[in-house]
Amino acid sequence: MGWSVGTYRDPSHPLQVVIRDAVERLSGDRVAATATDGCGAPAFAISLRALARAFGALATADGGAEALVRQAMRAHPRLIGGTGRAVSELTAEVPGLICKEGAEGVWGAALPDGRAFAAKIEDGGMRGLPPLLAAALHYWQIDGPAVRRWSAPEVRGGSAAVGTIGWASELRELLDG
Repeated sequence: MGWSVGTYRDPSHPLQVVIRDAVERLSGDRVAATATDGCGAPAFAISLRALARAFGALATADGGAEALVRQAMRAHPRLIGGTGRAVSELTAEVPGLICKEGAEGVWGAALPDGRAFAAKIEDGGMRGLPPLLAAALHYWQIDGPAVRRWSAPEVRGGSAAVGTIGWASELRELLDG
């Protein structure tokens, strides 16, 4: 596009303006604030409901850039989060799922039928996100080895398993009831 590469992280850079416009269009919400994420790029704040809508729009897109993003995520799930990460393993296992974790304990996910999920761990911790997404998949009646594995990941102390991270009893009752 001929835009400056050196200033692309500035919120007023043309690339960031395009990204902000896309976030607002896909989410159906106005960006409430702009912050800086861990890599120095602008992060556009929207509600969790809007984030779920945006993921739903990506998962159901018939064409355009949104469909290309979805196809790339589905074709290369390891590039979303890396090896041994819930986001990559669940995307690889669950047909049509797209999901991505973000800074400070945020997660968005959606299926090709439009069901979507977004969550934020209040303290910003990331370790509760995989069981939470596994709970949503369980609620949607989706099962498989990765869903079961990420439902209760091990907590290790030294070289030994010392426990698991799991669903709160209230959530388990909702899911199983």
